[in-house]
Amino acid sequence: QMVGGYSTGMKTRLALARSVLHDPQLLLYDEPTSGLDPESSYAVLDMIREMTSFGHTVVMCTHLLGEAEGLADHIVMMEAGTALISGSPTELTHRYWPNPILTLDAEDTRLLDRSASFPGVAGYRRDPSGVRLEVDDLRRVPDIVASLIADGIRLTLVDPHVPTLEALYFTLRREAGVGALGAGTVAGEEGAAALGSALVAAVGAPGCSAVATSSATTATGTSN
Repeated sequence: QMVGGYSTGMKTRLALARSVLHDPQLLLYDEPTSGLDPESSYAVLDMIREMTSFGHTVVMCTHLLGEAEGLADHIVMMEAGTALISGSPTELTHRYWPNPILTLDAEDTRLLDRSASFPGVAGYRRDPSGVRLEVDDLRRVPDIVASLIADGIRLTLVDPHVPTLEALYFTLRREAGVGALGAGTVAGEEGAAALGSALVAAVGAPGCSAVATSSATTATGTSN
């Protein structure tokens, strides 16, 4: 059967197989999980992790921010070819969320106000989902919950917030003054591509896997 008659998923599998036959030190992937089922997608991402552990360098462009979660040890956000910010995920998370966030709710939300004076609580405010606490360490959560329960408060929500790569991406874009589609662009892929924005992440030692998540169709990465 001619390759042209293969399904999208089969073509992707064939391209991935060809890319590793000669054991290259540098691989450039554009949407490597496109057309693949969830199990195959997981296998591809696992392969990338394994390759970096053997010293290979991988540059990957993806529109799926979830694919980059857990892969990156260095992130660079670019807008129109200019790097806006860079650093490790931990550094950037601490920069935009200096204190861990804990969201609580209860049958009577007003009773949660007393948690504002608990040890380790650096900030407190109510929001539509309950109350939002800024704490110095998420290890405070068990003590906070135990104290509230001891006071007879019936909790309905305990949600420690762990910022995702997607949350970081949109936070950075809002700070840069760029909306979801950007000012003056049209909706859809053409409008998104006009933004020229990208989140570039690097992972892996002694090699370096770079994962670029962007609204554009191109990406850049670095290697050791």
